Amino acid sequence: MKLLATLILGLTIACVATTAEANLLGNAGFEDASPGAWWGPWGNAQHDGTYGDTGTGISGSNSVKFVSNATAGTGDDYYMYDNGLVSVTPDTTYYGSIYAKTQSLVNEEVFVKIDWFNSGAWAGTAGGSSIITGTNDWTLLQISGAAPSDATHASLAFFINQTVDGGSGTVYFDNAYLDSNPVPEPSTLFLLTSGLAGLFAVVRKKR
Repeated sequence: MKLLATLILGLTIACVATTAEANLLGNAGFEDASPGAWWGPWGNAQHDGTYGDTGTGISGSNSVKFVSNATAGTGDDYYMYDNGLVSVTPDTTYYGSIYAKTQSLVNEEVFVKIDWFNSGAWAGTAGGSSIITGTNDWTLLQISGAAPSDATHASLAFFINQTVDGGSGTVYFDNAYLDSNPVPEPSTLFLLTSGLAGLFAVVRKKR
């Protein structure tokens, strides 16, 4: 009984630890408010960004905030995750995600991609996630793709696209992720840990 309980507790701790540590991106919650070398924007400069915006994170304190500046024109502004390029293995599938919260987006859309690089030169991109616009509470945007055969590095890139002139609204991003293992969604992790905790309780009761 004692051995079983110890095993259950160990599996729970291992599950939580693996989820927390299996992320190639440092500063994933943007708690460090100093942007790194790969901070954007690239594109049409239609949005004003605040890196490490205080008191707005989904967890922790900070997030990244962007406000449309109503600059005329259409097209993307995109922001590469600040941690610089991370090393990847060619022909290996990687999973990227970020949480986004939108307020009153008009003529604007938000999504995320993975960009591939070879010795610093762009080598392609992994599609695009689902798109959100309008007003949304924190929403998980996910993308995955196989690194090209010539890829050596990658970066998570999150996009705000002004679809027509006169875009407006605010977007927050938080909890970035990029790794070769898919991160469990919060509901899945909750069910797993709750089940293990319940099994542990049953073992204790039988004792």
